[in-house]
Order: sequence, then structure tokens, then C-alpha cells
Amino acid sequence: MAAEALLFDLDGTLGDTHPWYAVALAACCDCTAEDLCIRIKAGEAAIKLAQDFGVRSEFLRNCREAAPGLPLYEGVREVLRQLQERGTALAVVSNQSPQVADALLTGSGLRRHFSAIVAAQRGIPRKPSPAPILEAIRRLGLKPSNDMFYVGDDLNDETSARRAGIAFAWARYGYQYSLPQNPDAVLERFEDVLKL
Repeated sequence: MAAEALLFDLDGTLGDTHPWYAVALAACCDCTAEDLCIRIKAGEAAIKLAQDFGVRSEFLRNCREAAPGLPLYEGVREVLRQLQERGTALAVVSNQSPQVADALLTGSGLRRHFSAIVAAQRGIPRKPSPAPILEAIRRLGLKPSNDMFYVGDDLNDETSARRAGIAFAWARYGYQYSLPQNPDAVLERFEDVLKL
């Protein structure tokens, strides 16, 4: 039986975004994209770096303008279209700032595939809390169950899914900075979500 709902992390799951953030930020500050990418991969949020450099508005503008060229993982557009045609409820749950998530999803044309998007907004604790996943499920009009998966690339994603009472699918093709412990499914490439 196909999954009732699929919820996706953004960075390292839908796209290889870290180098992309670094380029967008380097275009409006005095750091190289290479140095910024190292910092982002180490866990510093691109939007926080932009705030620290005093270029938040410029960074968000760069993200919006460059979003059509967002480096998505192979098959993302086609697979999301197939899932939508199949009737699978789709959502994005990300610790990314709402402004950056909106710029990426809208500018890349992916937003239309998702019925719910929950980013790091005020009042909703971030992953590994289950709160953002539970909020996305609520917005989908559903109840948590083992018939839905959260698809992500690290331990925080797995922990959040477990605490929310849904299954976890590990995007092994993603960043792998903190490995999950016991995923319910392992995805070697994005199109493997069609098997969930």
C-alpha cells in the first residue's frame, strides 16, 4: 500500500542547497563562496550569516532571483508530479527560515506540489522536536500514522519523525552529516520515494 503522506526535509533532501546558499551570500558580502560553504556545512544557518554581515535583504533577493536554477536532486520534479497524480499528500518540513524556504520553493516551481509547508517560524519548535512535523500533518488534515513518512538526511530528521509517530525514510544520497540510527527505509536516490 502506498504511503498516505510524504513529508520532506528541504536541504540535502530535495536539493543540494548548501553550495547554492554560499554563492547567493558571497554575492553580497566580502567572503568567498568556498569559505561560506564550509561554515554552512558545519551548521551555521545561511540566513543568520546574512544577518551577521548586515546583508539579509540582499541575500533573500539573491535567493529569489537564483531559485529557478536551484540544484535539485535528479528526478525531483518528475517524482513529485507522479506523487501528486497518485493522490499522495505532500508537505515540506524544514528548519530553514520561512523566507528562504519560500524563495526556494516558489522560485524553483516546487511549491505547487506541496499542500503544507512548515519552516522555522516563531511559535513552532525546530527539529528534532516533533512539533513541525505534527503541524504539517495537521495542515494536511491528517493524523500521524505509520502510513506516512518523513524523508530526511540526518539524525534530527529521524528523531523528529519518531517523536511525531510516523515512519522515517533516510535520504542516503543527501548530506549525511549526522547519520540516522534505524530508518524504516533507505533511499539511494530521490525516485526511491515512489516505493514508499
